[in-house]
Amino acid sequence: MKEFILSFKTSPEVPRQTAALADLTNITQLKSICRNNLRLFAGTVLNMLTNIKTVELLERLKWINLRRQQLDRVKEIQSSWLRGQAGTVWREILPEFVDRDFDFNASQVFNRFVGPDSWQLWLQQGTLIIPNIFNYLQSAKSEIDTEFAMYDFHLNRQPGLATMGWMRNMYHSGPQQLIYQDPILWALTAAARPDKHWRLIAYLYNAKSAVSGQKTGFLHMDLNLKRYQSEGLGKNTIQSSVSLTNENIKGCTLVSQVYCFFNKENINGCTQVVPGFHKHFQNWVKTKKNVIEARSSGSCTTDMKGMYTTEDCLKFGKPEPAPCPAWGIRLSRSDIIHGSTKEGNQLRQVISPWFTGINEDHKSLENPDCMNWEELSKCHKDLTGPTKESLGDEPRKGVAGIRFPGALPIKSVYSLPQALVGIKKWTDPDVIFERNILLGPDDKQALEMAKNMQQHLVDTYKHVYPLMEVRERSAFQNRSFFVGNDTLGREEDLMPDEESDSMWVV
Repeated sequence: MKEFILSFKTSPEVPRQTAALADLTNITQLKSICRNNLRLFAGTVLNMLTNIKTVELLERLKWINLRRQQLDRVKEIQSSWLRGQAGTVWREILPEFVDRDFDFNASQVFNRFVGPDSWQLWLQQGTLIIPNIFNYLQSAKSEIDTEFAMYDFHLNRQPGLATMGWMRNMYHSGPQQLIYQDPILWALTAAARPDKHWRLIAYLYNAKSAVSGQKTGFLHMDLNLKRYQSEGLGKNTIQSSVSLTNENIKGCTLVSQVYCFFNKENINGCTQVVPGFHKHFQNWVKTKKNVIEARSSGSCTTDMKGMYTTEDCLKFGKPEPAPCPAWGIRLSRSDIIHGSTKEGNQLRQVISPWFTGINEDHKSLENPDCMNWEELSKCHKDLTGPTKESLGDEPRKGVAGIRFPGALPIKSVYSLPQALVGIKKWTDPDVIFERNILLGPDDKQALEMAKNMQQHLVDTYKHVYPLMEVRERSAFQNRSFFVGNDTLGREEDLMPDEESDSMWVV
């Protein structure tokens, strides 16, 4: 009997276990086997738990022996008797299904975050100035101003290329990351889109910092009209920009939390739009059919110079200044003509998050000419410049794949803001949970979550900001922006060591 038990070194397959039980009981009765050998057989041959009383182990072996021809079924029923049982330490968790047909009330979402009657104004105008959404950033104004100055210091201006205030080296500054991840701007964009598409990601776009007297004038549409007509490219895009400085808001009034303007003739240094043009867009396009067909299809935008005539202005509306107050948003449909007044009359700083739709495969984006989701996600994680701009254009030299040494990740603990910068996917149950609240029917719950997300982001930014200065100093040494602009003083202990530095790197 002992020799037979010792012949097994490991637990055999189930058919051999059945045979071993039969062979053992032919040699001797189970009750006559001593505890040590009984445990050896049960543990080695049957893979049973043996740290129990001998009488209990014997009873289990007898019960199994009577059913040895159904050993597979026995192991399922009495899995707790065996080592490495197939069970789980968790209670059963019901599967969570992502509802592809998820819907939400766009007008309620708009009115919740903007104010009463704002949805009707949006439908009428197709463009809105929404103040105060980013008021929470005022607590970090000093840090934001310093970052803009630092990027401006390092911007290599190219001879012959008009800057028009564009900071072509600035994609991942702290304020940009905060705005890329903002839940209210995302919710408003999703609600404003004609297709109500909520699966969005912030497409990298350089910041703007125009100074007084700088030439900034242009008028265009961010659409390739030929491809819009043939493919519908860009028809659902909502353009947004966040002002960090007061544009010229003299001659304005606040109606239902939305700014409306009068006495616009002398307003300068701001965006200009043709309000309500979306209602005339198709009729206008018909009048330009020959011009559109004659134009090259290579351009991502349509310049209105020579295209939107004086006659068009009289018939469809003329461009009007739409100055945005500091910490406010300008939101516009893609079929709204827009641009900028000819020159600035004061400092104007703007950030544009370019929320872009992610297709159902969660790989490609709504604009096939742009980077895909994985490429864009990698740019956000690595804090590097894009290989393609937001409409598919090639970036300026020195942008693609380059990380500014002072850039540090501002990462939210919430899941939905992470989805907006490609750290998480929109299929993640945690992201869906937060989506359901922010776009759901409970105004109080949605507002509370959004405010908590915003506050956490700005607190994180202020916490890591000193490391940005340290990184920039370390990278540029005596060419550092902070040489002569000393804000750290002699705080040498702020230099992170190798271990603590790793927590800031994605």
